[in-house]
Amino acid sequence: MKKIIILIFIVILMFGTNYKTVKASEETEYDDIIDTYEESIDFASIDESIENSISDKSSFKELFSKAINGEIEFDISYLLGYIGEIITSGVRENKAAFVQIIMLVSAAALLNNFTEIFKNAHLNDICFYIVYMILITIIIKAMTSITMIVSETLNELLDFMKALIPSYICVMTVTVGQTTSVFFYQIIMVIIFLIEWILMKFVLPVINIYVVLVLVNSISKTDFLSKMTELINTFVEWLLKFLMGAVISINILQGLITPVLDSMKKGIFSKAASAIPGIGNAINSVTKMIIGSGILIKNGIGVAALIIILIICMIPYTKLLIISAMYRIINAVIQPISDKRIVNGISGATDAMKLLSKVVLTSSVLFLVTIALITTATSTNYL
Repeated sequence: MKKIIILIFIVILMFGTNYKTVKASEETEYDDIIDTYEESIDFASIDESIENSISDKSSFKELFSKAINGEIEFDISYLLGYIGEIITSGVRENKAAFVQIIMLVSAAALLNNFTEIFKNAHLNDICFYIVYMILITIIIKAMTSITMIVSETLNELLDFMKALIPSYICVMTVTVGQTTSVFFYQIIMVIIFLIEWILMKFVLPVINIYVVLVLVNSISKTDFLSKMTELINTFVEWLLKFLMGAVISINILQGLITPVLDSMKKGIFSKAASAIPGIGNAINSVTKMIIGSGILIKNGIGVAALIIILIICMIPYTKLLIISAMYRIINAVIQPISDKRIVNGISGATDAMKLLSKVVLTSSVLFLVTIALITTATSTNYL
């Protein structure tokens, strides 16, 4: 509130208290207010946080300018081409592992048939263990690479949000009010904490443990860890669903209350200011201009942020889906000729990739929904 009052009286002192003069220079004042808001946004820090994520070098400021000018266009052909490039890249990067597993399993099947000729179960087990150890090496290497991709994606997402928050909350405080701004600031900080400490420090290691347990369980013909792996899989899925449901619910419930409180405060201030003889109309006009411009800036930041979040998460998420699909294809191809334990091991690795893709999806949805609700709930005319 204090910032709004200061801005109002600065504008009045600059352009005088004559209402006609203010109205005549309204367009100039609007441009000056927009420029003032833009100067308060730290575009350099935001662009620095996404320089490794955006391949086409589109800056946040460019997206922001297009958003507030209504110049953002949805090009379906470009989007499909972009997704096609991601799919092609994902297949190319994992083609070697795909071929290695197919050849390894085929060789294992040949060795199995060969050892059966001699009716030597001990020799058969030795061949299986040799092949399975090589398979474990391939899977662990792939899972390590995939986990690093997920971890880097979450770090890039957190760096972007940490750079965005100060400017976003500053504009929101001026235009919407302190109560709403503080609440949504706390929500965003809670999401950052959840991603940084629960998902990255806890969930990702748990998924890696899950892979190891699945592979160890598949070594033996006796099933002794399947219930443990099922428990871990179910726990991670429930945890992700709980986090998403809790954050979205809090956003929706509080988004219905806190903006109304700030709206009431601004309504009282507006009516009181408009009742001042001589300058009441000028104050009211300038106040509407400042808050209206601020809401436009806030929404422009929100739209640009949504696009950046989608770009950051779309590439790794699509690659994870492609890798998971490739491993499922491998399982379907090798099942008729392969040992059941090898099929179960690859199937467990595929389930782990599915969990990792859900981690990326949950992280992106938490921020996407929060920013979308902030933009929607705080876009009302508060005057």
